[in-house]
Formats: sequence, C-alpha cells, structure tokens
Amino acid sequence: MRISSAFKIFHLITLLIFITANSWAAPDIYIAGYEDNGKITSAKYWKNEKRISLTDEIYESMALSIFVIDNDIYVAGFERNSDNQAIAKYWKNGKGIELTDGTFHSGAYSIFVQGNDVFVAGEENSQAKYWKNGQAVDLTENANYASANSIFVTGNDIYVAGYERNDDYAVAKYWKNGEEVVLTDGNNSAYATSIYAAGNDIYVAVSEYIEERIIARYWKNKQEIILTDDNSAQASSIFVAGNDIYVAGCEYIGENNVAKYWKNGHGVELTASNNFAAAMSVFLLGDDVYVAGNEIDGDMTIAKYWKNGEEVVLTDGFYDTCVYSIFVVE
Repeated sequence: MRISSAFKIFHLITLLIFITANSWAAPDIYIAGYEDNGKITSAKYWKNEKRISLTDEIYESMALSIFVIDNDIYVAGFERNSDNQAIAKYWKNGKGIELTDGTFHSGAYSIFVQGNDVFVAGEENSQAKYWKNGQAVDLTENANYASANSIFVTGNDIYVAGYERNDDYAVAKYWKNGEEVVLTDGNNSAYATSIYAAGNDIYVAVSEYIEERIIARYWKNKQEIILTDDNSAQASSIFVAGNDIYVAGCEYIGENNVAKYWKNGHGVELTASNNFAAAMSVFLLGDDVYVAGNEIDGDMTIAKYWKNGEEVVLTDGFYDTCVYSIFVVE
C-alpha cells in the first residue's frame, strides 16, 4: 500500500510538534517543608506548587530534605509518635520508612539517593549519624551533642556535614567515609549546614557565631571564604555548577534578615528588608537558579521559591508554612 504525500507531510508535522512541545516542557520543581494549620504541624512537599501531604496529620511531623530520581520522590524528616517522641524517617513516593524505633529523640535532616541506595543524615539520642538503606552508621559516640545536617555521595565516598559540641561550643566539621575533618577551632559556636562534592573538591557551608555577629562562610577543601563583612549572615545551602559556587542563606540588613544567595561570593538579594526572610536551599538546573525560602509577613510565615529572582508563593496565607529543601528535574 502506498502512503500519500499528504499523509507523510501530516505525520512529519505532528512529529515535529511533539518533539518541540517536549523540548519546551517546563522542569518539575519539588520543595519539602511543613504546614501548621493551627492545630498541628505536618510534613508536606510541593510539586510545581501543588501541595502533597505525607502523613495523616495525627502527630507532628516535618519534611526537611527532598531528592528526586527516576520518577521516585524521596523526602526526609521526622514524625512524632503517640509518646511525643520524634522518629527519624523518610518517605518514598509517599510511603513512610522509619529509621528509628522511638526509644530516643531523632531526626532525618538530609537525603541523597545513588542508584538503589538511600542515604539519610541526621541524629539520634544527640549523636550524629547517617543511615544507608536503613542501616545506621554512627559518626560520633560521646556525651557531647552532635548532629549530621547534610549528606552527599559520589562514587564510593560518603560525605556528611554537621557539628559536634566541645565543652562550651559547637565545632563545625564534616566526615568523609566516617573520618572527621574539623573546620573551626572550637572557640566559637559554628555549624556546618550543607556539603557538596565536585571532582576532588569538597565545599561546605558554615555559619559561625563570633561575639555579636553570625558569619556566613564556606570552605573549599580547607580554604575558608567569608561571604559577608560587617553584617550578620547565615549560610544554609551550597550548590556547585561547573566553576560557579552558589550559597543560599540570609543577611541582616536594616531591621530584618534579607533572603539572598551568593554566586562566587557576590550577593543577590531576593527580598527587601521590610520583612524577616531567609533562603534555605539552592539548586541549579542549566542556567536557572532556584532558591526555596520563607518570609514572615505580619504574624504569618509564607513559603516561597524564586526562579532567577522571580518570586513564586506556595501558600495562600491562611496557615504558617515553611520550606527547607528544593530539587528540580527536567
């Protein structure tokens, strides 16, 4: 049977439309956080501004980190049980997986997925640890409080950033395959909040409390880079894209914290100084910069994100809502 030229042309046009439409498809934006309805705080995530609940909202819960791979959505956080004990857990496509049994207070603060392996960083019984596929690995074992705040995996290497208290102050550090690397001298309290590995370089975001100020900085390997001069500022998240280093956080300007990020040390303000605001997480996809954060407007905390500085509000303003982590996929 011969196919007419008209049919061939129609088929070609249809194929081109399909290819073009898919090439223009917008990325999916996932953000983890919580919503407080006045009765209970409950873990949520948003996909393209659509809110998805992770629990039945009987007990308090929070979603603190999100990772998406191969259409699977992983969210880490915690949920309290009937005894009001916080249990570290993560959700895969909405199904909860508990990492602790409720004997001690615990929380899951960061999640990373590589292949079939799920890595979660957090703390239990005031000690820093991570879990690989549910199996706990202790990073500290002493009487001083410690926490693992961020995890990044590349190849066979597992990097975890956090802090451990000495007798007086918190010491920022990270662990590579369980071996600690100390970043601050312990004379002031400092917290490693985020870690990123790129090639042979390790980047760690740190906030350090010095006298009356908080200093935002990051380390590249063991080289320290300070992000602010005179103002107090905090560094919450770090992301590396090629030769560019992005750090999200906030800076105290005027009477309030301004949400901002730094690209290679150059600050980009996301909010004005009339409200208290903070950027919590930064993610790069292509040339686009995505930042998730929160802003207090009156008595209400408003969750939002920015794409290349353009604000998108995630909540309707009826309930307090906070977000902590953003992940973007094509």
